[in-house]
Amino acid sequence: MSKEEPDRTSVTETPQVRVSVVMPAYNTAAYIAEAIESVIAQTFSGWELIVVNDGSTDETVKTVTPFLRDKRITLLSKPNGGAASARNAGIRKAQADLIAFLDSDDYWLPRKLEKQLECFRTFPDIGVCGTGMVIIDPDSNVISLGTVPDFHGNPFPTILEHSLANMSTAMVRRDVIEKAGLFDETLGAAPEDYEFWLRIGKYAVFHILSKPLACYRKGHENTSQRYAEQRHQLTLDVILPRFMKEQDGEKYIKWHHLARMKACRHKYRADSALRWNERTYWLFRSFLAWPFYGEAWSAVPWLFFPPNFIRRVKRLLKRNRTAPHEQQGDSSDGES
Repeated sequence: MSKEEPDRTSVTETPQVRVSVVMPAYNTAAYIAEAIESVIAQTFSGWELIVVNDGSTDETVKTVTPFLRDKRITLLSKPNGGAASARNAGIRKAQADLIAFLDSDDYWLPRKLEKQLECFRTFPDIGVCGTGMVIIDPDSNVISLGTVPDFHGNPFPTILEHSLANMSTAMVRRDVIEKAGLFDETLGAAPEDYEFWLRIGKYAVFHILSKPLACYRKGHENTSQRYAEQRHQLTLDVILPRFMKEQDGEKYIKWHHLARMKACRHKYRADSALRWNERTYWLFRSFLAWPFYGEAWSAVPWLFFPPNFIRRVKRLLKRNRTAPHEQQGDSSDGES
């Protein structure tokens, strides 16, 4: 994927910081250089990058060190405490009123910060801005485009079914984080990022650009299908009950919202199932959770086709969706 070379401030200069970028890093030596380079390549140069080494045991620190010649880049090292702990350390160090997050195995397209700052100027009421994303494999080859709808408004109840802001696409106002609180470091394997967005949603209007401006890497251990299913289940069993109990969640989420969300999660399990009996089981669970969930009903005809045929169709659809992006590469980021 080609990346245009923008005009940017010299590494010897220190422009006024308007965006603090927080990058947690744990054993990502293979990918972190690409992530940092994508920040340096931004057409908007008034940023600082805070890399938080979360007790890495590989060559992550060695890989980051040459980049420290750029005065906008800082490296913090701490004992391993997980992604929530690392992000919190970065937030505490951040200087700017806008905070963007980038995982160290992902990367941005060149105009990502510029486009998001335009959104904050155009919509001064928003507290969170996210974007679409390109899903890539460990070798940075395009797999598909992430399906994120254009969105503006109160995130509830949409956030229950759609991940409105993937961590590596999000930019958040500091004062919103101060109201909602930092990432919860006590959740263990439960998805701390989703819990964070639920609390943020109490205080912020969300604005989401469907245009893909970040690349999200899949195919390594922490993005496996089993890992994703575990996160979904912990969301239902841990995150949502806790939000309802401790955050006055009933003001934002009604019983039918939860029922529809459960139907959505079960439909997701059905889509990923390889055997006919598993697909049938999870679709049936989806109907039980919310009988009016149209996407589950639309999946019923697919029960009569073998899994191999369904996978081929899905690959074809993904190929057609990604073709325009691959043809134009990042040239669309050069638009005025």
